[in-house]
Amino acid sequence: MNLAERSGGIVFADPQSDARFSGFHHPNLISLADLLLSAAVDIPPPSAIVHFGAIHTSKPVNQHVARWGVPVVHVHDGQWQDPLGVATSVVVADPATTANQLAKLAAPPSADRFAEQWRLADDAAISTLDTIPGDTEPQIANVIINALPAASTLVVGSSMPIRLVDSYGSRRESPLRVIANRGANGIDGTIATAVGVAAAGKSVTAFIGDLTALADVGSLAAVAATQLPVTIVVLNNDGGGIFDFLPQADSERVSDRVYRDLIRVPHGHSLVPIASAFGIEATAISTASELQTELREIAERPRLLEIAVAPGTGPAARRVVIDSIRA
Repeated sequence: MNLAERSGGIVFADPQSDARFSGFHHPNLISLADLLLSAAVDIPPPSAIVHFGAIHTSKPVNQHVARWGVPVVHVHDGQWQDPLGVATSVVVADPATTANQLAKLAAPPSADRFAEQWRLADDAAISTLDTIPGDTEPQIANVIINALPAASTLVVGSSMPIRLVDSYGSRRESPLRVIANRGANGIDGTIATAVGVAAAGKSVTAFIGDLTALADVGSLAAVAATQLPVTIVVLNNDGGGIFDFLPQADSERVSDRVYRDLIRVPHGHSLVPIASAFGIEATAISTASELQTELREIAERPRLLEIAVAPGTGPAARRVVIDSIRA
């Protein structure tokens, strides 16, 4: 943040970085970069990019980094991730130390109002989140980010949940730590991860999809056995909702039956009776408002909260938000 402030730059912070939900509203932090870039808002591109750490969760962010065609310096500590081949320079060093040293060398900000234009666009985009249609995936993600008490830890599942947190997770008034199993593990072991984090004495909420919950259903035994205060929020869209965003979802070359049975794979199950069978308190939540009320209370024992959304509605809900930002 110091580097961005001293150079007049901006920061696209991944949800897993401590900067994203620190509770401090830094003027150079852009919260909704994913939505701003998806909406093609008229704001200037950067003249150079310094990328610290792993690849960003947001596909639009990564695509624009490649499309802008500006110098990209990738700073990492030995784990270089550049699948699009956009890095023009690579620095193997401690990212925090490098950022501090670059901040000392940074030239004063120019008078082109670059950061201010991005900040104003970000503020406007954040204001549109209040108009998100009720009980949709975007609203549920926004509620989870903003309802959790201060100093909570959020374990986020791969696939849709981490992308929803990145897209719709705006500024918080208090710090929130976000942990995610990104990479080769896919959706496996997320409930077990939440139990492990809770065992370290943390107040933990897990935000996962229904397939992630079913893939790790055996870990509910550990949840029940340890009785650690883990809250598991299951967003149930009956299958792989992330695939609704891919071309195969409405391709003439893929029949509805093939898409349903081989790609999206609906299962028709609720996690409530499954969790109850393990002796875990489980509740079907009807609305995002009800979920908000539940999450504001710190759990003293394990529980599972399931909120269902209609299958296939994710892309339309995202389009509503993006259209509101464009308006």
